[in-house]
Parts: sequence; C-alpha cells; structure tokens
Amino acid sequence: MKKSFIKDYAINKCFAEFFSDVLCELKRKNKQYNYYCKKEELILNNYPRIRKVLEDKEACSLTMEEVNNLILLLDVKQRKYDIELKEIFIKGLNEKI
Repeated sequence: MKKSFIKDYAINKCFAEFFSDVLCELKRKNKQYNYYCKKEELILNNYPRIRKVLEDKEACSLTMEEVNNLILLLDVKQRKYDIELKEIFIKGLNEKI
C-alpha cells in the first residue's frame, strides 16, 4: 500500500520520521545510493581522524592522504544528499497528483 505523507505522517507523525523512512527505502532500492552509503562508511572506518573531525567536531591535524579522503567523503556526502533531495521532491509530486 502506498504511503501518503499527509495521511501517514503529517497527521500522526513528523517529517523527520517520513525522511528517515525515505532514506531506509533508498538504501534498499537505490543501488547508487547504497554504494555511496557504503563508501562513506568505508572512508570513516579507515580514517578515524576524519570521523573525529566531522562527527565530534574536534580539531586535529590530518595527513595529505586524510585530506584527500576528506575531500572524497564530502563529494560522496553531496551525491547522497542530491539523491535524497530528488527522492523527497518526487514523493512530494506524488502527493500532489
């Protein structure tokens, strides 16, 4: 059964839960999005200082290799965000129809 934002989320729940459901669906159904999620986790697991900078907001010096991977990670995050925005936009169009 197709989920409706207005019926299933706006009345009983909140947008954050709707967004979370969309992300879970993307991970299951969108191979490119799933690839970016795995790539992001791989970089963060291989470079713990990058994780420390981004997640803990702790300043520390990075090697050139870490800086290059930070740049790659930011690109991966942007690509994920672009897919998320497109999916939310499409869901909104479906609501309108």
